[in-house]
Amino acid sequence: MARLVIPLIFNCLWLCLCLKKYLAFKRAVHHVEKTQQRVLLNIIARNKGTDYGKKYSFDRIAGVESFQASVPISTYESYKPYIEAIADGRQQVLTGERVTMLEPTSGSTCASKYIPYTKSLREEFQQGIAPWVFDLYSHRKKMLLGKAYWSISPAGSLRTRTTGGVPVGFEEDTGYFGFLERYFLKHLLVVPKEVAQISHMETFRYVTLLFLLKEKRLSFISVWNPTFLTLLLKPLTGWADRLISDIKSGTVSPPGPIRPDILSKLSALVTGDEKRAEELTEILAGDLAGREPNYRQIWPDLALISCWADASAGSYLYQLKELFPGVEIQGKGLLATEGIVSFPLTGVKGSALAVTSHFFEFAEAEGQGDQSSIKIRRAHELERGKSYSVIITTGGGLYRYRLQDLIRVEGFLGQCPLITFTGKEDQISDLFGEKLSESHVDAVMHEVFVKYELRPRFYMVAPEKTADGRHFYTLFIELDEGLSQVSNLVNDVELRLRENYHYQYCRTIGQLDGLRLFVISKGGLKTYLEGCASRGQRLGDVKPVALHKHFGWSGVFEGNFVNPGQPEVTRRQK
Repeated sequence: MARLVIPLIFNCLWLCLCLKKYLAFKRAVHHVEKTQQRVLLNIIARNKGTDYGKKYSFDRIAGVESFQASVPISTYESYKPYIEAIADGRQQVLTGERVTMLEPTSGSTCASKYIPYTKSLREEFQQGIAPWVFDLYSHRKKMLLGKAYWSISPAGSLRTRTTGGVPVGFEEDTGYFGFLERYFLKHLLVVPKEVAQISHMETFRYVTLLFLLKEKRLSFISVWNPTFLTLLLKPLTGWADRLISDIKSGTVSPPGPIRPDILSKLSALVTGDEKRAEELTEILAGDLAGREPNYRQIWPDLALISCWADASAGSYLYQLKELFPGVEIQGKGLLATEGIVSFPLTGVKGSALAVTSHFFEFAEAEGQGDQSSIKIRRAHELERGKSYSVIITTGGGLYRYRLQDLIRVEGFLGQCPLITFTGKEDQISDLFGEKLSESHVDAVMHEVFVKYELRPRFYMVAPEKTADGRHFYTLFIELDEGLSQVSNLVNDVELRLRENYHYQYCRTIGQLDGLRLFVISKGGLKTYLEGCASRGQRLGDVKPVALHKHFGWSGVFEGNFVNPGQPEVTRRQK
């Protein structure tokens, strides 16, 4: 009985906490222009005395028009000196509030960006997350009786501090939530936060599966990329006997290394459960080689999986649908490290713009490449069916910041736009969330070419995959001379690519395999131009690129992969 009552109590308390923000959003959808102006003026008022506020005369800003006239549209490059000052410990730089943390994310022109977090920015995230949570649970009452798994990121490294003492990175993935929300989640989440401190990937997956399998009443799963969940579940059959033994005896015995202090904390949270062990033994009985377990039997109350479903992530949803037939899969809205742009609501197409969170503007290019014709629209000025680039102003100190995220307007909820994320507007390859940018790849390759004294006739990095579906990036290169230091060159490029925070993460959890090398024997540039033309591009418009986002180039170029001992690659016939 307690297994039902405890989740019900804490889920209901959480919903009560979300109700006020849900009602505020429901009112705001009918007054989008007024709501957005209020959000902007509150941000400006709090930050008049900052270095940035003084530079752009925040004290003279009385409304949206004067804000747009005073403050330029910006990118991360505009903020680098301010971020460096914050990292050195200076106050009143971008925000009047203290910066509590710098959160790393991938950059377009650099390996990583560091986004400042304040109390106000976290509250702005909650203005969007709370309405989503209230809508989610109030329309699916069965979920109130169950527990949840919110994706936990394995530790890539220990949490650090800048030279000025500012923490870098969240201690846990629930860092977006406020104090009370985190308290309730502590009693609702199946996998404890200590699992985030595990750096060894096999151990991380084993321990996560252990806690998931122990909880029969799992009703909700929230992950980012759908492949995170499929990769997490993949080794279950091979570890079934060990996992069931641990559940029965109340032990934690992963197949890989684990720090003694973490093992001690996790062991204290595990109690033996013979009944659950017997249930799992029956479900997982027999030879499961070549087929998946019946996850509907393992978690009969699982009602919904939340994950990315837009742009490239949508290609992998079919895997979840096959694993969890009958379970609702809800696409997440658009949530960036810099801010929350949208969140899903039941029964509507697209995700609702988070109009109570940040101040939003949208760039509409009427002539491709013609910057002078770009029109800036506000939230209440968007049009159904049109695409825009998102610009945000937040309580974290980003003002008129261009996210490089493209959205399409699907419709409206009252006056609030319902949007879908369609991709990145700059040249980004983002299969699993790795966010490799062409500018970063180009900089890496130029450095490596100088180091190895190479002058390639042609080169390009692009994704490929093995015959069994493993994904990786490939450096395609054509040289006049031979290449004697293949392993060293590949390792150098891979190390530099892993400076990208999200590429490193995708490599760590196994969504991507390591970089491979394909040596082109002849005609690289010519073949590339012809290949682009065959994909529908006008030959005169084709430009050589450092990073191409399409698969299949190993079946276009003449040559071979040269990495020894690698799996066979699916190559298209020429």
